[in-house]
Amino acid sequence: MKLLIRYLLTIMIVLLLMTQVIIGAGLGQATSSTGGRGWQDFIIIGDAFSGMPFYPQMLSQLKEEYRLEALHNTVGAWIDYREWMRHPAEWDVNIARLIREAHNVGLPIGVAYGYHVGDSVDARYNESVGFLHYYRQLIPNEQRWHHPNGTVALDPYSVGSSRSFTGAYVVRILGDPMDIERLKRLNLYSTMQPQNPYWKEFFIDWGKKAIDRGSDSFFIDSPDGIFTFFWGGGWGCTDTWEGKGLAEYLRAKLGDSTLRAMGVESPESFCLKDYLVKKYGPPRIFSNYVYFRERFKTSWPIEHVAFSNVENILRDPIFKEALLYWYRSAIEFVRDVAAQYKLYAYQRGRDIVLTSNNYFAWIPQITIAPYMDALYVETNQFRPPPYVTRPAVCKMGQASVNGSKSVWIGEWILNFANPYEPSPPPRDISNLVRLRVAEAYASGCIMLVPFGTGHPSEGWPTKRLVLGSERPQVAAYYRFISENRELFKGVKTMADVALLVSIPTMLWNFVPTLGLISGMHDRDYQKDVFGWARALESMGIPYDILLLGMDGILSTDSHTRLKSYSLIIAPELTHISDTHLQAILDFLRAGGRLIISPSFGAYDEMHNPRPSARLSAIYSHPNVLRTERWLGRDYQLTLENLTPSQHLFSLMKSAVETSLISRMVITNASQHVYISVLFQRRPYERLIVHLVNYDYRYDSEKDWTIPASNISITLRIPSMFDPANVTLISPDIPSPIPLAFQIGDGFLSFTVPTLKVWDIIVIEDRT
Repeated sequence: MKLLIRYLLTIMIVLLLMTQVIIGAGLGQATSSTGGRGWQDFIIIGDAFSGMPFYPQMLSQLKEEYRLEALHNTVGAWIDYREWMRHPAEWDVNIARLIREAHNVGLPIGVAYGYHVGDSVDARYNESVGFLHYYRQLIPNEQRWHHPNGTVALDPYSVGSSRSFTGAYVVRILGDPMDIERLKRLNLYSTMQPQNPYWKEFFIDWGKKAIDRGSDSFFIDSPDGIFTFFWGGGWGCTDTWEGKGLAEYLRAKLGDSTLRAMGVESPESFCLKDYLVKKYGPPRIFSNYVYFRERFKTSWPIEHVAFSNVENILRDPIFKEALLYWYRSAIEFVRDVAAQYKLYAYQRGRDIVLTSNNYFAWIPQITIAPYMDALYVETNQFRPPPYVTRPAVCKMGQASVNGSKSVWIGEWILNFANPYEPSPPPRDISNLVRLRVAEAYASGCIMLVPFGTGHPSEGWPTKRLVLGSERPQVAAYYRFISENRELFKGVKTMADVALLVSIPTMLWNFVPTLGLISGMHDRDYQKDVFGWARALESMGIPYDILLLGMDGILSTDSHTRLKSYSLIIAPELTHISDTHLQAILDFLRAGGRLIISPSFGAYDEMHNPRPSARLSAIYSHPNVLRTERWLGRDYQLTLENLTPSQHLFSLMKSAVETSLISRMVITNASQHVYISVLFQRRPYERLIVHLVNYDYRYDSEKDWTIPASNISITLRIPSMFDPANVTLISPDIPSPIPLAFQIGDGFLSFTVPTLKVWDIIVIEDRT
């Protein structure tokens, strides 16, 4: 009864807060418990300040040098139990102290935890460590979790963890199980079933603890943990919460009579894996089983299920619904949790800013974007510029929230990936950090100050931006941003070229729990998008990304924006709804140009093959150009191998030049200059042109860029825009430089004398 009441209350809260707090919640409603401006005004936010527990006396100085306005992902409050995280003592000592120290210098501060519980693989069953101990020793009996049949669970994993196809527990082990002896202790993250009401209730209560102790924001890491299929789970039968939920979902969606007609004898006890085995035969299982906490069988690497014909599985109506159910269960978990956090804070006269890790703004994590206050997009610089860049990730994030929220780029440079491998990083990477800062702000995003920067070999916590030689140079960039903060607020893109990306294409090509992927791998699709993006950057063509959404998964308005562009490029976009297909036809009939690959539109959004006749109007349209398949992917692979293919680049460039009748920007800049054109209405109308120099070099000691000079820019300007002056500002020069300019035939021309890393050209309207 208690859970039923809690569930009904949650639904009421969601309905009451959906428009006020969740969907409409930008950073505009966020207020800090320390007073002053809300997070919506912040443009300089520190991230992963792992040095804070060790350098509290430096916090005031760092705030001044970096012009810090808040600290995100700073105080660890992981759902765990070991020496460094003993609950409740740590909450009232260390966590409370760190929050208080930030508040003492006027900085709002965020607590970090994850959509999982932490534990140890090799700890003994009765050892006083990890979440198993927390559950068995510290959770009162009346709060113990129950199995769907009502029995009390003796441990959190038998009732909480998702199940693999063979029934093994699904966890993510941080490392190789073969390293247990060498490392002496190996950690794991559980993949908790989001359908478990006890897990949801516990998770909500955990956030309330942080609110009570003064946290101003939550960063909830690893959302892939609740997308159980991501790690090989989701296969539980009705003895698990995920399986019970699936049976109820299918009965509500399809009805018992339909299910029986499809071969399901007992809809009330439906089991997905049994259904698929009976219908398609037993699959091969690829696995490596180990035991954690002496008793719980798991597979690491994750268990892969290989049916003889994966396409048959993906086309099965019941499996289709199961995949959507996996997504929607996780999304609804986040929706309900966010509503509860917001309400709890509101009742105490406060607000809480919610962020989560949206890795590369891609499936599956990106689907929770509507329930975050700001979109935190994690990236990694796997290869250095000019080979690999990240504006496309920023633009993907913006598209996922319809441009309605701030997009924060978060990366602990060198910590998770060393772009210089197989060589160690230079002793000083000031220019790489400044490049990442420049490309983010140039694209309309915010690069959080990456206080976690540093190579693992340098010890923990990583501290290059606290104690390293990078600190003064990177801090100077953030002071420049602070001093010119109005240039980075309320900006809108001026691009007339867009890459079109599809959530359904992502979804139906990303089913890790099946092992094999239908037709192509999702990461191939991602690389294809990134390859085209890098090619456009190298052509000096400003571009946007438009994201076609999917009902019940992630809604976007991108299909309504198509007519704002002259050219749309849709690389390997295989899945698209009829509604979105019609929007593309309307775009073409209005004179727009479209570049596609031969597989365009082969399926609808539910993975149903589309008759070729339905595509004839697009394939035969004179404004449509078809290219070879995988141009972007293959080009991206050459970039990642540090051997960029000029042949592939030439093919993409030829396609764009054939289709793009009039360019918005004409320039003599090299392929290493990224150009972004933004428009700002307030405080008055102005065009803002960002130039970022990716001509990057390094040796074992330091890194640098090769300066560019005498860059000519001819820019198409809006019809009602009357330029009064053109000014160059940059963190790389001591003072602004007025530039001479010419106007004619709707274009503005000027020359940039030099570009070291980042130049900004501000063009103000006469009125």
